[in-house]
Amino acid sequence: MIAGVGEGLGFFTNQMVASLSQHPNGPGPSGSWNNGNGVATAAAPATGRCARPSFSDSVAVHLLGWVASWTGRTVGFGGGASAGIGAGVGATISISRQLVVSPSGSAAWVTTLGGNAFPLGFTMGFGAIGGIQISGSNAANPEQLAGVSGDVSLAGGVGDGAASFDYSAGTASQVTLTGGVGGGAYGAAGGVSLTGVTPICGG
Repeated sequence: MIAGVGEGLGFFTNQMVASLSQHPNGPGPSGSWNNGNGVATAAAPATGRCARPSFSDSVAVHLLGWVASWTGRTVGFGGGASAGIGAGVGATISISRQLVVSPSGSAAWVTTLGGNAFPLGFTMGFGAIGGIQISGSNAANPEQLAGVSGDVSLAGGVGDGAASFDYSAGTASQVTLTGGVGGGAYGAAGGVSLTGVTPICGG
């Protein structure tokens, strides 16, 4: 399981870098910087960027939009994995990729990489988990999830039926539930996450 998490780290890191480069307040191409209005300054020409949705993406956006409208919360669905080991202090790592939709209908891909290995942070227990994720947030739109946040995680279970609970607080707060396959034991950790947001065209 930990090997699988390691293999996925490269993919999600690349995805997060791509997401950050497309965020209105993130770095643009060729060393440029987006000025907050989706316009790249310095080395890049003014361009607006978003991810074109596939048919299945469009269906998912409509379904999540209904849930968001009904709950009054910005909601997400996707997948992720995490692993950690420690006895008071230790190291953790987590990756996540979700399709997130707000009650107003704004939609985006939200990619998150987290951990506490540098420096060592609070970690109790050991194990790893990966699976399907659902989330809820008080963000007015997906873009408010971008940036750095503080996280607290609880996880447990071995084999099928393992689950974890994650709470993140930054510009907005978000709760994420993961259900899937796990190994190791029960654990808890605190850490920091970096989130990139790629708006969906028309969302």
